[in-house]
Amino acid sequence: MTVTPPNLLQELKQKFLSTECPLVGCMRQNAWSARTRWQDYRGKAILMALGKMQHHHSDLCGDYDTYAYGDYLLQYRGGHKKVWWEHDITKLLAVTQIYVGCILIQEVDGELHQHYIPAPSQEEAKHLLLALRERWSSLERIAKNTQRAYMCRYCPVKARCDALDVEQGQTDDWPDHYKAG
Repeated sequence: MTVTPPNLLQELKQKFLSTECPLVGCMRQNAWSARTRWQDYRGKAILMALGKMQHHHSDLCGDYDTYAYGDYLLQYRGGHKKVWWEHDITKLLAVTQIYVGCILIQEVDGELHQHYIPAPSQEEAKHLLLALRERWSSLERIAKNTQRAYMCRYCPVKARCDALDVEQGQTDDWPDHYKAG
């Protein structure tokens, strides 16, 4: 008799199934790709161990989920700190408008660190939401000569994004030796 073990990987996927807020990060990737990476599971496991998943709805972007610890948004990031992390988290705080701030759990070289990011004021949140509405409706691109563009090389929709850049004549910021597609 052959014994078939349970599919634990499928169970992990179901347990950590959540919808990210599409207004945070790369607009094009969020609109065009429904990817989940294994690295996301590690972060979600940490967030789940600390807090609870919260479901949200935005007229701007639909349904999405966050993790919360009491009145605090919880976020996880792996690797050395990137300049855009705080900007993205501040935008997410502006969209949700229910948290007093965010506790960011950062993993660097196997060590966990905690950082606090305060929520924007109501006035700041209002301006951020207006800007996000514009960015989302135009599927704003990430300039290829910025630090954030480093992540583009791993993007599942890179070819489509680069093709749109070429079609719209938005290649002025492509660095020398940029590998399109």
